Amino acid sequence: MKISVIILMVLVCITTSAQNVNLEKATTYYKEAVAFESKNIDSSLIYTEKAYRVLTPKDTLNQTFSEILNQYGRIYFFKKDYKKAYAYFKRCYNVSIATNQEEDAYKVKINMAVCQRQLNNTKIALEDLFDVANYYEKNDDTSINLGKTYVNIADLYMLNKQHEFAEDYYKKSTLFFESNAVLFAQLQGNRIANFNAFDIDKSLEIITLIEDIVQLDSLPVSVSAPIYNSIAQTMVRTENYDKGIFYTLKGLNLKKKSGLTKAIAVQYNNMGDIYIKTENYPKAISYLDSALQTAVTHRQKFQILKNLQKANKENNNLEQSLKYANQYILLKDSLNEVLTQKEIAELGIKYKTKEQNKFINKLQNLSIIYKLIIFIVLLLAAFIVYRLFTKNSLIKIEVQTLQDELAQFKEAQQKSSSEVFSELIHLKSKAVIDSKHILYVKSDGHYVEYYLDSKTKPEVDRNKLSEVLKQLPPSSFVRIHNSYIVNIQRVKIINSTKVMLDNGSWINLSRIYKQQLKDILHKED
Repeated sequence: MKISVIILMVLVCITTSAQNVNLEKATTYYKEAVAFESKNIDSSLIYTEKAYRVLTPKDTLNQTFSEILNQYGRIYFFKKDYKKAYAYFKRCYNVSIATNQEEDAYKVKINMAVCQRQLNNTKIALEDLFDVANYYEKNDDTSINLGKTYVNIADLYMLNKQHEFAEDYYKKSTLFFESNAVLFAQLQGNRIANFNAFDIDKSLEIITLIEDIVQLDSLPVSVSAPIYNSIAQTMVRTENYDKGIFYTLKGLNLKKKSGLTKAIAVQYNNMGDIYIKTENYPKAISYLDSALQTAVTHRQKFQILKNLQKANKENNNLEQSLKYANQYILLKDSLNEVLTQKEIAELGIKYKTKEQNKFINKLQNLSIIYKLIIFIVLLLAAFIVYRLFTKNSLIKIEVQTLQDELAQFKEAQQKSSSEVFSELIHLKSKAVIDSKHILYVKSDGHYVEYYLDSKTKPEVDRNKLSEVLKQLPPSSFVRIHNSYIVNIQRVKIINSTKVMLDNGSWINLSRIYKQQLKDILHKED
């Protein structure tokens, strides 16, 4: 017996020692990855992969592994592969939550939101940011991370043209940055850009405030250049074009001098736009050509092409105007902002070259095509509206039926003299759970999370959802989604795509698994 105990202790020591060696090795690789990030992103990726391989099959529930996943996310973000970056950030978030590193998890969630913003998934980005804001409001409402989260929310609202919502969150963030001149000035610059869209007087007030409290030239170029650009746009909207040119050139020259190329196409385009408004078309075309060469997004190119078409038309460069008009049409993804047929026809009347007849034929073909497209779109819209109305009616009937059956199910349970059948679930982590206390079970990769009515945090176990379902009482638990099992006793509301539990949690209801929910309710009839 003593020999067995000694052997067991030796084995434990060997295993622990091996784990420590692996952890030290992974940490060394991780530090190399971080050191290379600013020098050579591909070398950083190589060291991150080495660190990942050391821990992957052995020990993935620790802080080092979550840091490795975060590094993966950073690398792919810098490589502009935002989908991969988001996937790694999300894994990092889940590991951090599972290992009780809640503060680190919510820092990573900000990165998740930034990725979704880059992918133009504004709704998901806002949901992630609101989760972060809620966390800091409950746990540390003085943290500067809360202020930065408010700014990110405001920026998304401004991008989505919800300017009053944006201003609400900019104002909420102001208190966090009053002691930091750089961040405070950057925030005010964002507010100017936002007010330029709906309240120009407020923009002018903030410009006066900034000029009173800070020397813009003393700020980093990444902060001062966008502020100069926002001020310039305020001047343009008040038709003070001389000041508009002055401030736009100020920001543009600062960027060129420092080698900062981010959004430089926007400032070239703004210069072209001002010269169009002041009818200096040759200068406008010169700046707009530079804008087109430096543009990196479709949104930038679309506005630049629109201005190039207009500037060339007014400068009587009709062939060039047509070229940019066609590029503009090809780039635009909706009919309502395509150049009007009247504008295109005007180009055709003035266009005087040997290709005139061919050009007019092209315009006529375009007109026919647009009329046909509009007819087809209207026809499809009518059909879709009809289908949606019919489908909505059927969904309402189905939802009401399910809600009635749920009420009958609950009533039958209350009338029953016997208690609800339960099972003791033994987890691989050695924890034991009584099934009647389970609200729902969620799958997350190779792990499952048991959400209980007696705990705020879930119990995490390495298992498959299909295996978990076999362990639970079939009369009380049903799979309603690829990632969820719910306790039917705790369901309060059912709609077409979600169920609400009695603790207020909403769980996704999959169309594929909806029939299983119906079956368990019918079984009680």
